[in-house]
Amino acid sequence: MLHILRYFRRICRAGRSGGIGAALSLVLLALLPAFALQASAQTLEAVKSAGKLRVGVQAANMPWGFADESGALVGYDIDVARLLANEIGVDLELVPVTGQSRIAQLVTGKVNILFAVLGMFPDRAEVLQFTKPYAGLSYWVIGPKDREIKDFPDLSGLKISASKASAEEKIITEKAPADATIVRYDDPQSSILALMSGQADVIVGNSTYIGNFTRMGRTEFENKIKLGSQFQGGGIRKNDKEFLDFVNGFLDKVMANGELEKISQKWLLESLPEFPESIDGISWKID
Repeated sequence: MLHILRYFRRICRAGRSGGIGAALSLVLLALLPAFALQASAQTLEAVKSAGKLRVGVQAANMPWGFADESGALVGYDIDVARLLANEIGVDLELVPVTGQSRIAQLVTGKVNILFAVLGMFPDRAEVLQFTKPYAGLSYWVIGPKDREIKDFPDLSGLKISASKASAEEKIITEKAPADATIVRYDDPQSSILALMSGQADVIVGNSTYIGNFTRMGRTEFENKIKLGSQFQGGGIRKNDKEFLDFVNGFLDKVMANGELEKISQKWLLESLPEFPESIDGISWKID
Protein backbone atom coordinates (compact mmCIF):
# COMPACT_ATOMS: atom_id res chain seq x y z
CA MET A 1 0.00 0.00 0.00
CA LEU A 2 3.01 2.32 -0.14
CA HIS A 3 1.76 3.62 -3.49
CA ILE A 4 -1.12 5.22 -1.57
CA LEU A 5 1.29 7.13 0.65
CA ARG A 6 3.37 8.20 -2.34
CA TYR A 7 0.25 9.56 -4.03
CA PHE A 8 -0.73 11.80 -1.11
CA ARG A 9 2.84 12.92 -0.54
CA ARG A 10 3.04 14.00 -4.20
CA ILE A 11 -0.13 16.03 -3.69
CA CYS A 12 1.41 17.69 -0.66
CA ARG A 13 4.69 18.50 -2.42
CA ALA A 14 2.83 19.87 -5.46
CA GLY A 15 0.82 22.22 -3.27
CA ARG A 16 -2.49 20.70 -4.32
CA SER A 17 -3.72 20.31 -0.77
CA GLY A 18 -1.09 21.89 1.46
CA GLY A 19 -0.98 20.54 5.00
CA ILE A 20 -3.95 18.31 4.30
CA GLY A 21 -1.77 16.08 2.14
CA ALA A 22 0.78 15.62 4.91
CA ALA A 23 -1.93 14.88 7.46
CA LEU A 24 -3.53 12.32 5.17
CA SER A 25 -0.19 10.59 4.66
CA LEU A 26 0.21 10.16 8.41
CA VAL A 27 -3.35 8.86 8.79
CA LEU A 28 -2.92 6.45 5.90
CA LEU A 29 0.36 5.15 7.31
CA ALA A 30 -1.40 4.28 10.56
CA LEU A 31 -4.19 2.55 8.68
CA LEU A 32 -2.15 0.39 6.28
CA PRO A 33 -3.19 -2.87 7.99
CA ALA A 34 -6.84 -1.87 7.62
CA PHE A 35 -6.29 -1.26 3.89
CA ALA A 36 -5.06 -4.81 3.48
CA LEU A 37 -8.29 -6.09 5.00
CA GLN A 38 -10.40 -3.75 2.87
CA ALA A 39 -8.63 -4.87 -0.30
CA SER A 40 -9.50 -8.48 0.40
CA ALA A 41 -13.18 -7.72 1.07
CA GLN A 42 -15.71 -8.17 -1.70
CA THR A 43 -17.64 -4.93 -1.84
CA LEU A 44 -20.70 -6.20 -3.70
CA GLU A 45 -21.27 -8.99 -1.18
CA ALA A 46 -20.77 -6.57 1.72
CA VAL A 47 -23.20 -4.02 0.24
CA LYS A 48 -25.91 -6.64 -0.27
CA SER A 49 -25.39 -7.95 3.25
CA ALA A 50 -25.65 -4.44 4.73
CA GLY A 51 -28.62 -3.55 2.53
CA LYS A 52 -27.00 -0.19 1.82
CA LEU A 53 -24.66 1.34 -0.77
CA ARG A 54 -22.46 4.16 0.56
CA VAL A 55 -21.49 6.51 -2.27
CA GLY A 56 -19.04 9.38 -1.90
CA VAL A 57 -20.37 12.46 -3.72
CA GLN A 58 -19.43 16.11 -3.79
CA ALA A 59 -21.98 18.29 -2.02
CA ALA A 60 -20.98 21.74 -3.25
CA ASN A 61 -20.22 21.28 -6.94
CA MET A 62 -23.21 22.17 -9.09
CA PRO A 63 -24.50 20.43 -11.20
CA TRP A 64 -22.64 17.26 -10.15
CA GLY A 65 -23.66 17.25 -6.50
CA PHE A 66 -25.23 20.05 -4.45
CA ALA A 67 -28.01 20.80 -1.97
CA ASP A 68 -31.35 21.94 -3.39
CA GLU A 69 -33.72 24.39 -1.69
CA SER A 70 -34.95 21.66 0.66
CA GLY A 71 -31.41 20.67 1.64
CA ALA A 72 -31.49 17.37 -0.26
CA LEU A 73 -28.44 16.40 -2.31
CA VAL A 74 -29.16 16.41 -6.04
CA GLY A 75 -27.15 16.40 -9.26
CA TYR A 76 -25.63 14.28 -12.00
CA ASP A 77 -23.54 12.06 -9.73
CA ILE A 78 -26.39 11.67 -7.25
CA ASP A 79 -28.71 10.41 -10.01
CA VAL A 80 -26.08 7.90 -11.16
CA ALA A 81 -25.56 6.73 -7.57
CA ARG A 82 -29.30 6.24 -7.12
CA LEU A 83 -29.54 4.15 -10.28
CA LEU A 84 -26.67 1.95 -9.09
CA ALA A 85 -28.27 1.37 -5.67
CA ASN A 86 -31.51 0.44 -7.40
CA GLU A 87 -29.63 -1.97 -9.68
CA ILE A 88 -28.11 -3.72 -6.66
CA GLY A 89 -31.44 -3.63 -4.82
CA VAL A 90 -30.30 -1.78 -1.70
CA ASP A 91 -30.79 1.59 -0.02
CA LEU A 92 -28.56 4.52 -0.95
CA GLU A 93 -26.47 6.47 1.56
CA LEU A 94 -24.87 9.61 0.14
CA VAL A 95 -21.61 10.53 1.88
CA PRO A 96 -20.43 14.11 1.17
CA VAL A 97 -16.74 14.31 0.23
CA THR A 98 -14.46 17.08 -0.98
CA GLY A 99 -11.89 17.04 -3.74
CA GLN A 100 -9.25 16.60 -1.05
CA SER A 101 -10.92 13.91 1.04
CA ARG A 102 -12.65 11.72 -1.54
CA ILE A 103 -9.85 9.22 -2.24
CA ALA A 104 -8.99 8.87 1.45
CA GLN A 105 -12.67 8.23 2.19
CA LEU A 106 -12.62 5.42 -0.35
CA VAL A 107 -9.38 3.69 0.59
CA THR A 108 -10.20 3.81 4.32
CA GLY A 109 -13.56 2.13 3.68
CA LYS A 110 -15.83 5.06 4.55
CA VAL A 111 -17.55 4.68 1.18
CA ASN A 112 -18.05 1.77 -1.21
CA ILE A 113 -17.65 3.79 -4.39
CA LEU A 114 -16.98 7.36 -5.54
CA PHE A 115 -19.16 9.23 -8.00
CA ALA A 116 -17.49 12.53 -7.17
CA VAL A 117 -16.38 14.39 -10.32
CA LEU A 118 -13.38 12.08 -10.35
CA GLY A 119 -11.20 12.83 -13.36
CA MET A 120 -9.48 9.77 -14.81
CA PHE A 121 -5.74 10.41 -14.40
CA PRO A 122 -2.88 7.91 -14.06
CA ASP A 123 -1.71 9.14 -10.66
CA ARG A 124 -5.13 8.47 -9.20
CA ALA A 125 -5.20 5.05 -10.86
CA GLU A 126 -2.22 4.12 -8.69
CA VAL A 127 -4.36 4.20 -5.54
CA LEU A 128 -7.87 3.32 -6.71
CA GLN A 129 -9.59 1.32 -9.41
CA PHE A 130 -11.49 3.33 -12.02
CA THR A 131 -14.69 2.10 -13.60
CA LYS A 132 -15.55 2.86 -17.21
CA PRO A 133 -16.07 6.58 -17.89
CA TYR A 134 -19.61 7.83 -17.42
CA ALA A 135 -19.23 11.60 -17.89
CA GLY A 136 -16.90 14.15 -19.45
CA LEU A 137 -16.06 17.83 -19.27
CA SER A 138 -13.47 20.44 -20.22
CA TYR A 139 -11.54 22.93 -18.08
CA TRP A 140 -11.31 26.68 -18.53
CA VAL A 141 -10.00 29.92 -17.16
CA ILE A 142 -13.21 31.92 -16.76
CA GLY A 143 -13.44 35.65 -16.31
CA PRO A 144 -15.44 38.81 -17.02
CA LYS A 145 -16.38 39.43 -20.63
CA ASP A 146 -14.92 42.93 -20.49
CA ARG A 147 -11.44 41.73 -19.43
CA GLU A 148 -9.05 40.88 -22.27
CA ILE A 149 -7.63 37.42 -21.59
CA LYS A 150 -6.45 35.28 -24.49
CA ASP A 151 -3.46 33.36 -23.15
CA PHE A 152 -1.62 32.63 -19.93
CA PRO A 153 0.59 35.76 -19.94
CA ASP A 154 -2.64 37.79 -19.71
CA LEU A 155 -3.09 36.38 -16.20
CA SER A 156 -0.05 38.29 -14.97
CA GLY A 157 -0.76 40.01 -11.64
CA LEU A 158 -4.27 38.59 -11.37
CA LYS A 159 -5.84 36.73 -8.46
CA ILE A 160 -7.05 33.30 -9.62
CA SER A 161 -9.68 31.36 -7.70
CA ALA A 162 -9.37 27.54 -7.71
CA SER A 163 -10.82 24.51 -5.94
CA LYS A 164 -8.22 22.46 -4.05
CA ALA A 165 -7.17 19.09 -5.46
CA SER A 166 -9.09 19.64 -8.70
CA ALA A 167 -7.61 18.88 -12.10
CA GLU A 168 -7.89 22.51 -13.15
CA GLU A 169 -6.07 23.66 -10.00
CA LYS A 170 -3.16 21.38 -10.90
CA ILE A 171 -3.05 22.72 -14.47
CA ILE A 172 -3.18 26.40 -13.52
CA THR A 173 -0.46 25.85 -10.90
CA GLU A 174 1.81 24.73 -13.72
CA LYS A 175 0.70 27.32 -16.30
CA ALA A 176 0.06 30.57 -14.42
CA PRO A 177 2.63 33.41 -14.57
CA ALA A 178 4.91 33.68 -11.56
CA ASP A 179 3.32 36.94 -10.42
CA ALA A 180 -0.25 35.59 -10.52
CA THR A 181 -1.80 34.65 -7.17
CA ILE A 182 -3.71 31.37 -6.96
CA VAL A 183 -6.20 31.35 -4.09
CA ARG A 184 -7.27 27.80 -3.28
CA TYR A 185 -10.64 26.99 -1.71
CA ASP A 186 -11.91 23.77 -0.15
CA ASP A 187 -14.78 23.31 -2.60
CA PRO A 188 -15.95 24.66 -5.98
CA GLN A 189 -18.81 26.65 -4.44
CA SER A 190 -16.42 28.72 -2.31
CA SER A 191 -14.18 29.26 -5.32
CA ILE A 192 -17.14 30.46 -7.41
CA LEU A 193 -18.30 32.83 -4.66
CA ALA A 194 -14.82 34.36 -4.59
CA LEU A 195 -15.16 35.34 -8.26
CA MET A 196 -18.75 36.54 -7.92
CA SER A 197 -17.90 38.70 -4.89
CA GLY A 198 -14.84 40.26 -6.51
CA GLN A 199 -12.31 38.52 -4.27
CA ALA A 200 -10.79 36.94 -7.39
CA ASP A 201 -10.24 38.33 -10.89
CA VAL A 202 -10.75 35.01 -12.69
CA ILE A 203 -11.54 31.42 -11.80
CA VAL A 204 -10.47 28.03 -13.11
CA GLY A 205 -13.38 25.65 -13.49
CA ASN A 206 -15.08 23.20 -15.77
CA SER A 207 -17.46 23.49 -18.70
CA THR A 208 -20.53 23.52 -16.42
CA TYR A 209 -19.61 26.79 -14.74
CA ILE A 210 -20.97 29.19 -17.34
CA GLY A 211 -24.34 27.44 -17.25
CA ASN A 212 -24.33 27.68 -13.45
CA PHE A 213 -23.53 31.40 -13.59
CA THR A 214 -26.37 31.91 -16.07
CA ARG A 215 -28.81 30.06 -13.79
CA MET A 216 -27.84 32.50 -11.04
CA GLY A 217 -28.44 35.50 -13.30
CA ARG A 218 -24.73 36.28 -13.68
CA THR A 219 -24.15 36.63 -17.40
CA GLU A 220 -21.01 38.77 -17.27
CA PHE A 221 -18.59 35.82 -17.36
CA GLU A 222 -17.24 33.77 -20.27
CA ASN A 223 -14.70 31.02 -20.98
CA LYS A 224 -11.29 32.52 -21.71
CA ILE A 225 -8.50 29.91 -21.95
CA LYS A 226 -9.11 26.20 -22.40
CA LEU A 227 -6.97 24.20 -19.97
CA GLY A 228 -7.82 20.69 -21.11
CA SER A 229 -10.50 18.04 -20.88
CA GLN A 230 -11.18 14.86 -18.99
CA PHE A 231 -13.46 11.90 -18.62
CA GLN A 232 -14.88 10.96 -15.25
CA GLY A 233 -15.14 7.47 -13.82
CA GLY A 234 -16.40 5.89 -10.66
CA GLY A 235 -13.73 4.94 -8.15
CA ILE A 236 -13.61 1.70 -6.17
CA ARG A 237 -10.93 0.02 -4.09
CA LYS A 238 -8.30 -1.96 -5.92
CA ASN A 239 -8.43 -5.71 -6.55
CA ASP A 240 -12.23 -5.98 -6.28
CA LYS A 241 -12.98 -7.58 -9.64
CA GLU A 242 -16.54 -8.68 -8.80
CA PHE A 243 -17.66 -5.17 -7.90
CA LEU A 244 -15.80 -3.61 -10.84
CA ASP A 245 -17.43 -5.98 -13.31
CA PHE A 246 -20.85 -5.29 -11.79
CA VAL A 247 -20.48 -1.50 -11.96
CA ASN A 248 -19.11 -1.60 -15.51
CA GLY A 249 -22.04 -3.79 -16.54
CA PHE A 250 -24.40 -1.32 -14.89
CA LEU A 251 -22.82 1.60 -16.79
CA ASP A 252 -23.14 -0.31 -20.06
CA LYS A 253 -26.83 -0.85 -19.27
CA VAL A 254 -27.70 2.79 -18.43
CA MET A 255 -25.83 3.99 -21.53
CA ALA A 256 -27.64 1.51 -23.74
CA ASN A 257 -31.13 2.18 -22.36
CA GLY A 258 -30.78 5.98 -22.46
CA GLU A 259 -30.95 6.62 -18.70
CA LEU A 260 -27.45 8.13 -18.60
CA GLU A 261 -28.27 10.33 -21.61
CA LYS A 262 -31.32 11.65 -19.73
CA ILE A 263 -29.14 12.51 -16.74
CA SER A 264 -26.69 14.35 -19.01
CA GLN A 265 -29.47 16.33 -20.65
CA LYS A 266 -31.04 17.12 -17.28
CA TRP A 267 -27.94 18.39 -15.51
CA LEU A 268 -25.43 19.35 -18.23
CA LEU A 269 -27.97 20.43 -20.87
CA GLU A 270 -26.05 18.45 -23.48
CA SER A 271 -25.64 14.94 -24.84
CA LEU A 272 -23.13 12.45 -23.53
CA PRO A 273 -19.68 12.70 -25.12
CA GLU A 274 -18.25 9.82 -27.09
CA PHE A 275 -16.41 7.79 -24.49
CA PRO A 276 -12.94 6.42 -25.34
CA GLU A 277 -12.14 2.74 -25.63
CA SER A 278 -8.99 3.33 -23.57
CA ILE A 279 -7.10 6.06 -21.69
CA ASP A 280 -3.31 6.02 -21.40
CA GLY A 281 -2.15 4.86 -17.97
CA ILE A 282 -5.62 3.72 -16.87
CA SER A 283 -7.47 0.41 -17.07
CA TRP A 284 -11.06 -0.23 -16.11
CA LYS A 285 -10.65 -3.98 -16.29
CA ILE A 286 -9.18 -6.60 -13.95
CA ASP A 287 -8.20 -9.79 -15.73
